[in-house]
Amino acid sequence: MKTNLSANRQKGILLLEAMIAILLFSVGVLAVVGLQANAIKNVAQSKFRSDGAFLANQLLGQMWSDRAKYSSNALWQATAEENKATAQGIMTYFGTYSVSEADRTIAIHIEASSFPNWNEADQTRIFAIAGDQLTLTTRALGGSGANVVWTRAK
Repeated sequence: MKTNLSANRQKGILLLEAMIAILLFSVGVLAVVGLQANAIKNVAQSKFRSDGAFLANQLLGQMWSDRAKYSSNALWQATAEENKATAQGIMTYFGTYSVSEADRTIAIHIEASSFPNWNEADQTRIFAIAGDQLTLTTRALGGSGANVVWTRAK
């Protein structure tokens, strides 16, 4: 009788060990699935950022295609006038943004800018979408403003 009772206890412990092993395996599989989902999300974000950088570089090339060349091929040897023309001719910044469709505004959260007063600041623009065009409108305190029109690439 004693050997039979001992064998029954062993079967129960073996079943418990198998259930614990299955539970641990399931948790491991869920962790791997979570890591894979996070990796896929990060790859998509990385692609969006690299595509954005490529498009920005392409747009800069188009915007500046008619500029006069510097007198020297060495950037650090540019004249004061050449540097002034460059500084006055372009405004750059990068960061993130959030859109309020109800207000028709976009809040640009600027991390850094070629205009240092905008570093780590927020700028709000009114937007309008018509066909393939996105128009961003700024309003200055004096009532003046500017429109920036983006056209969808085809």
